Amino acid sequence: MAGHRPRGVWHAFRLLLIIAVVATLLAAAAKLPAAPVVPPAQHGASEAGHGADGDVLPTRAVVEPGTRTGLASPPGTGQQDPSAAEGTSTQQGASQPEPERAPRVCTGAIPFGRAAAAGDALSYIGAPSGAPPEALADLEQILADYLAGLNGTYGVVVIDLTTGARAEVRGDHPFIAASTFKVPLAMYIFSLAERGEADLAEPIQYLPEDWEGGTGILHGAVEGDCYTVAELVNLSLTVSDNIATNMLLRRFGLQNVYAHMLELGGSVTHLPTGRRATTPRDMALYVEAAYRMAAREDGGLYRVLMGLLTQTVFSDRIAAGAPAGVTVAHKIGTLPAMIHDIGVVFLPDRPFAIAIFSSDVDELVAAGRLADITRIVSAYMQGGAALALEAAASAGSDPAPVVPPDGEPGGAGAGSPGTGDGTGSGSGSAPGEAGAGSPGTGDGTGSGSGSAPGDTGAASPGTPGGAAPGSSDTSGGATPGSGDSPGSTSDPRSGAPGQGEPSPGSGAPGQGAPDSGSGDPADPGSTGGGPDSAGPPGGSESDTPEPDRGGGPAGGAGESPADDGSGSGG
Repeated sequence: MAGHRPRGVWHAFRLLLIIAVVATLLAAAAKLPAAPVVPPAQHGASEAGHGADGDVLPTRAVVEPGTRTGLASPPGTGQQDPSAAEGTSTQQGASQPEPERAPRVCTGAIPFGRAAAAGDALSYIGAPSGAPPEALADLEQILADYLAGLNGTYGVVVIDLTTGARAEVRGDHPFIAASTFKVPLAMYIFSLAERGEADLAEPIQYLPEDWEGGTGILHGAVEGDCYTVAELVNLSLTVSDNIATNMLLRRFGLQNVYAHMLELGGSVTHLPTGRRATTPRDMALYVEAAYRMAAREDGGLYRVLMGLLTQTVFSDRIAAGAPAGVTVAHKIGTLPAMIHDIGVVFLPDRPFAIAIFSSDVDELVAAGRLADITRIVSAYMQGGAALALEAAASAGSDPAPVVPPDGEPGGAGAGSPGTGDGTGSGSGSAPGEAGAGSPGTGDGTGSGSGSAPGDTGAASPGTPGGAAPGSSDTSGGATPGSGDSPGSTSDPRSGAPGQGEPSPGSGAPGQGAPDSGSGDPADPGSTGGGPDSAGPPGGSESDTPEPDRGGGPAGGAGESPADDGSGSGG
């Protein structure tokens, strides 16, 4: 027909048009840059949390507003914050890594102005008036009855700072110290400074060996970053910075800190494997000593210490249980299945020192129990036993552990055999006190079994040639094993997890902020810190703590912050 194009010509035109479009798309795709190659991890670990005795986030942490919880990796690992979506990057399409920033320069800062003012503003009691040993016996019984209903193992020591009277429940029980260790570390450094043997303005440069995951704001440090001793003490206490702590230990020496703890009256400093350990009684002694020195007319650096402990960014546990409006100076510590806190509650006219430790616990539940314990003690100090009993009755309680029917083989919580020194271990899905000990052997070893660890898992001491079965509630008095003793992580310095509190973020509240400028990682109240991170739980441990009575000269430089490098640490 006239004017009608042949059908074949139209089909040919469409085919050519499709070919042209496809060719254009392929040419454009060929010009796209290749994806950058991620370098392998450095520092011998692919995840955060491999430092010595530092803190990490609890298993189910409740983080304060404004904090970050993403894992951080050592600078230069090429790893991203796992909080970002898989396959994303901070700079889309970047083919070259960002150039490393220049190291931070020391300014000689001693950021203690606000802490000193806070410490001076506190009300101190002079020398204790003295009290009979049984003065707090009723409080001790109330605490013992309350703790008996909780899952896991708790140790509590309370010191009435007006009289010196004490109440103790498992006061000499050994626990991994976690970040409560940072208090005696600061006390040692301040003791040197007061004697003129240390300079708080001394610069210390960051080295890669100082890196540790967990709490703090220095995870983005580069080699050569410079901080003063005072800045590092500030970060160690107010945001529980593990890297700052490691830098201080490298300068002043771990063994020297242990020796100072013994001089203050402590009895336990570490485990045979090297993990830092303590008892509630020892930590209460250190806190009381710091308070007494701050109460002097020339309280000096110990008032700074009290001020720093009032400026911590963590407000749970003891701080949550103190009466409204009462100032608390405290330092928390956290490990998997362990929740600790130590400090002073500045009740008007009747302040008290308190140290609370726990193991084999649900971390979120235990944080609330520490607050309950503080409420009971505060009520006693304010109104006597009757008020304390009311507080205990209204406090939280734990559900009883589930015990499997008799005759079921291999119930959860079977304890491992004890060792030649009379120790044993236990593990299970829930803490408790159930589980009879197996017969002891001639060397006093044995094993615990049952539905839950708690106080089981400790060896039952036997007599030569005759076994002594452990009882169902305490399993015969041997040193506790992992069922109710410290242990839950391996040494972070060997690549196993570190440990720590709910980590304050780089823009954390400024309660602990020093007087330096905004945007500086040394200022916990600024926006200049690196991301926070947490290490996953590690293995268990069943060592018997014993004190280290050695120690080199004061200020021994060059000592590694690692406990022993053998794979144990907390």
